[in-house]
Amino acid sequence: MYAQNEEVLDTSLCYMALGVSISDSPQRIQETYERLVRKYKAEFNSLDPSIKEAAREQLEIIERMYHTITCSVSYASKAKDQKMEGSATSKAPAERRITSNLTNCPSCSAPVSKSAHTCPFCKAALLSPWKKFQREYLTMTNLLRFLIATVSISLVAALVQNNFMR
Repeated sequence: MYAQNEEVLDTSLCYMALGVSISDSPQRIQETYERLVRKYKAEFNSLDPSIKEAAREQLEIIERMYHTITCSVSYASKAKDQKMEGSATSKAPAERRITSNLTNCPSCSAPVSKSAHTCPFCKAALLSPWKKFQREYLTMTNLLRFLIATVSISLVAALVQNNFMR
């Protein structure tokens, strides 16, 4: 019992010494550890032997503290939770992507791929919005009406202009 209590105390002291909380994510703990290692490695390149020795000692202490934290139960639990959370969020976009590539057939309401040209169930033609527009408005009758209206307006404009010119 005493050894386990000492281990918990030791782990919590390591968290405090690294400047992180027990509730922090493993990613934040690793970022803090890497930042401290970079700091002391920069000091390790100093020409002054006392600074070099102090940096080496600090690096050893930081590595031991980080090892103690990463071997702790609380860290392992957080890492497992984060991994499960990450895998759950990575599955969701794939599922959404599959459902977003499907549409319903307008005649039989069966799920059909958006890239299909015909429904595999009822064999109805699946039209894109542009094809629907073409079939509805760009018919021969509508094109002839437009042509006749354009010619009529042009003739009226020409006659009106000739009347004002006299």
